Amino acid sequence: MREEAFRRLREFTRERGLKKSRQRELILDRFLGLGGHVSADDLHGNVREADASIGRTTVYRALRLFCEAHIATSIDLKDGLTRFEPALSRGHHDHLICVRCNRIDEFLSPEVEQRQEEIATEHGYRLVWHRHQLYGVCSHCQGAAQD
Repeated sequence: MREEAFRRLREFTRERGLKKSRQRELILDRFLGLGGHVSADDLHGNVREADASIGRTTVYRALRLFCEAHIATSIDLKDGLTRFEPALSRGHHDHLICVRCNRIDEFLSPEVEQRQEEIATEHGYRLVWHRHQLYGVCSHCQGAAQD
């Protein structure tokens, strides 16, 4: 997974005429090491441990580039926060997101996947990729509301 991410980054930046960047590679290395659902600010803090000269804007730009290269995917939370996760690590999955505490749970439903394919076909599309995010209130927050 790690080698594939760096290969994609090199290929993607070369195709767009971007120079190789030590900072971008460090950010990718730290991002892949964190795994999970990480905010840009959390990643920035982690990256600064290795290189204090890397600014927040550089991390945001790198994450945007990683998403464009399909190395990362973004998850938008209700309060405007965005979390990022490696796109190559765990295979396809969808997300349930709590609108109160921002908890993120991953799920994979063959029935949902099949229905999405059927819907695309019914409308004359060949499905290439999708992002499925369901927003609700998690069981913990539901319990807290009842207390």
